[in-house]
Amino acid sequence: MCFSYCNDAWTKNMGKGFKQLIIQSNHFFAIKKKLRQFSFPVLFACMPVIMVASCKESTKEKIPNPEVINEQLTQLNRRHVAEESKLIEEFINRHSFKTKRTGTGLRYEIYRQGSGEHPIMQSEVEINYKIFLLDSSFCYSSDSTGKVKMVLGASEQLRGLVEALLLMVPGDKARLVLPAHLGYGTSGDGNKIPPSSALFLDVELIKVIK
Repeated sequence: MCFSYCNDAWTKNMGKGFKQLIIQSNHFFAIKKKLRQFSFPVLFACMPVIMVASCKESTKEKIPNPEVINEQLTQLNRRHVAEESKLIEEFINRHSFKTKRTGTGLRYEIYRQGSGEHPIMQSEVEINYKIFLLDSSFCYSSDSTGKVKMVLGASEQLRGLVEALLLMVPGDKARLVLPAHLGYGTSGDGNKIPPSSALFLDVELIKVIK
């Protein structure tokens, strides 16, 4: 009797519980459906904001810091100068030259002494020259063009050559080793001299014209 009553009570309670569960489930799915209907337009409406925020973040990441760029360029230039200087010193030692070095990085050796006055900036001089790369590749020579006249300090002249001629007197012959920045720089001459090439010159100052 008790078992029958308990069983009926249990059945009724189970029925109520099951019914409540169904109601809650229906309520849940109704909410889920509402959220599904609601979420897409909200997400679509928010897309411009999300894209703008993403673009701003992406822009921030892509714009490099100028200070970082300058530091990287400085380090790269220092490394290039150090490597070039090593190559120049090896070249000089290999040929047993007795060069002097100026503050600009020019190496020079006057191996035949002349006499007279040093030229100055704007002086017109007459010279003979030969130009080589440090691997001994021949580039240019006044042997094929004849003696060259030039006004010291005029445009488009090799800075290292002008600096050396100011240290010479008529009759001097000198060996010069020019770092790239005193020669044709990072662009070369577009012909026989590659970019960023150190050069070896054999130069004779024939005379100072005026």
